[in-house]
Amino acid sequence: MIDPDHIAITYGSSGTNILDVIKLSSGALEKEIQTQQFAKKHSTTENCFGISYWDNKIYVMVEKVGIVVLDTSGKALNTISIDTEKGRKVVVFKDRIYYTDRKKNTVHCLNTVGQEMWVYRDKSIVEPCGLAVASNLDVFVSCSKSNNVILIRCDGKDSKILLRKGDNLVKPKAIHFNRERRELLVCNKSNQHAAVYKVI
Repeated sequence: MIDPDHIAITYGSSGTNILDVIKLSSGALEKEIQTQQFAKKHSTTENCFGISYWDNKIYVMVEKVGIVVLDTSGKALNTISIDTEKGRKVVVFKDRIYYTDRKKNTVHCLNTVGQEMWVYRDKSIVEPCGLAVASNLDVFVSCSKSNNVILIRCDGKDSKILLRKGDNLVKPKAIHFNRERRELLVCNKSNQHAAVYKVI
């Protein structure tokens, strides 16, 4: 979400090498950003996955390139060069960048210049997909293959399982945390169900 009436969308590995900005009130496509500019060092355009907006900048996870930082016109300002071969989700909040790596089963926290602050790996995290961040910088992660939702503490040193397979999770993918209402939305891939949980 760029503002209450505009969202930016990436299309993953669909072969659609664009990033769209949509006006919600009308449903109209306002801007189409070609992603070829993100992969100048590559012979082909790489797929764009996770996307986040913070401080008038759009952050896009670009496979094999890194996290590309754009202004709202779509101009690339900077690239944070990290291994994003299986990077999928990215969330920027305050002065931190968070992303998941499905190949290494890790969750990463960087500062805004790309220096790694912490990496979290645990046997309970298998194929991390969705990512959300609370006001206190605790991190929620949905894990598709291990069928759970994990809470990682803000310092990246500890975690606990919030939801398990028995809690009606079937390959949980997308998640979102509403910081004002303290509600966590969890969307399943396999049974196409979504549920909202109160975080206390």
